[in-house]
Amino acid sequence: MKRPFVFLSTAFYLLLFLFLLHHTSLAPEILGRYKISYVILLLVYLLFLIPFIKMVHVLDAFHRRLKFRNIILTNLIHLTLFAASVFLALLPLEVYLRTHYNQLFAYKSIEAFHPFLQIQPVKNDPLRLLNSYGFYGPEIQKKKPENTFRIFILGGSTAAGEHSRILERLLKERYPNQKIEVLNAAYQWYTSEHSIIDYLFRVKDFEPDLIICWHGINDLHRSLFSKSVSHGEFQSDYSHYYGPMARMVFDYFRPPPVLKISLLSVQLGVEQLSYFLIQWKWNLQTPHFQGTDSYEFPSLISFRRNMDSLIQILQTDGVKLVLGTQPFLYREGLSDRELKSLWGYRLLSERSQVYPSLKSIAQAMNQFNEATKDLAKKYNIPFVDLDAQMPKTSEYLSDDVHYTTKGQTLVAELFFRELAKEQLLK
Repeated sequence: MKRPFVFLSTAFYLLLFLFLLHHTSLAPEILGRYKISYVILLLVYLLFLIPFIKMVHVLDAFHRRLKFRNIILTNLIHLTLFAASVFLALLPLEVYLRTHYNQLFAYKSIEAFHPFLQIQPVKNDPLRLLNSYGFYGPEIQKKKPENTFRIFILGGSTAAGEHSRILERLLKERYPNQKIEVLNAAYQWYTSEHSIIDYLFRVKDFEPDLIICWHGINDLHRSLFSKSVSHGEFQSDYSHYYGPMARMVFDYFRPPPVLKISLLSVQLGVEQLSYFLIQWKWNLQTPHFQGTDSYEFPSLISFRRNMDSLIQILQTDGVKLVLGTQPFLYREGLSDRELKSLWGYRLLSERSQVYPSLKSIAQAMNQFNEATKDLAKKYNIPFVDLDAQMPKTSEYLSDDVHYTTKGQTLVAELFFRELAKEQLLK
């Protein structure tokens, strides 16, 4: 190989382009794979290939004119020139990430940060189809129009999703003469505590007539002590659990490095490589978890308190409420494919020295669901047992607790039936 530097630099550039070509954008606009801005990035890389190779040849020629007898110094120059070529190759991607796709790193985005909710939906986010108020759904007026029945959904990521749009369509078909709006205020990482804050200081201003809410998995996780997202002993107000802000907090308090190069493209590459290695390790063999069967979940007490408080707040405000349980895939006799889909439990088992067994976490989920059921009975609140009515298979659950398209449809249909049965829109 006469020019290894040129070969390695060109190979890196082409591998980077193949990686970008393989990526699929969220909410694609072209070929069912890419956004328009992403296609422009790919075209830039194609057009930049020849100039890049010429620049690498210039660097190589410069290197060849420098003759050093010291092999260590020669190798150091090799590495420096290769680093320069890597920087040139990453430059278009770096510009794109900083101008179009910073939501990949929400914990670094001021728009996604909230001083009380930790993280919040970014308004007008086209990737998640959010409106100007940060709700999943169509654009609305803040002041509710006359003769409009406005429904909001509260919860974590399992309550967010396409089911709210399906529910709105079903309700409009059932009540064609009534104006109905279904907005989804649920968001990733949110617990029952988040939903209280979310309702009081965000949703309440939009004059909701009815709230649909279910929680479970995120409150349960507040009992788990993964060092990557929590610090210290359990606190009943969940203040020990940093969740989506963990990386921001830990990065801030960690001693600063002597030299720091902050490139989003490098960070993206490290995260993608880490994800690939985890997936490869996970798919290499069927996982055999070794968790403890006697794990305690102190957040169950906090969950009951929070949900009770939310119910009383809504009753005081005269807002109707429908509660639901949290469907989950945890059960005995899971197939290899279903075991491998438990990415949430997998990360928990990898990041915690002591963690619950599958049997223990399934029992805990049942306890959280029973708590919701008891509260619904105590306050005579309409109730949908999603967990009991959703089959615990990969046909309905894409992982531990999130739903496939079929699962989303079932969630919408179950709540629709309850609303119609209880005549809650009258």
